[in-house]
Amino acid sequence: MIILFSDERFDTHAFRNKYQLPKIEMMLEDELKSLLHTHSGAVSIIELFHDVENQINLYIQKDVLKQTYFRFHPNDEDTLLCIKTKDLMETLLPFLHHTCHIF
Repeated sequence: MIILFSDERFDTHAFRNKYQLPKIEMMLEDELKSLLHTHSGAVSIIELFHDVENQINLYIQKDVLKQTYFRFHPNDEDTLLCIKTKDLMETLLPFLHHTCHIF
């Protein structure tokens, strides 16, 4: 899972080289349903709750973490939740048992 600002350009090649990844792919609809219990267009950080085996790697752009609040859609595009970025990093992610790679 890669989190960055929606208007930010993502350099796939540089990212793959930095983390030595062979390729980056979007998850198939069946994978989203079985692993994260969601569907395309509704994926958010909160779905990591379903990833009990930590199969998903989380990468967050450093500029996102400079914001006071972290905003996300909780599996519903009509709703927007805001939590303090500090709470995201110090409470939510440890609760979800996921570490974060900052790029």
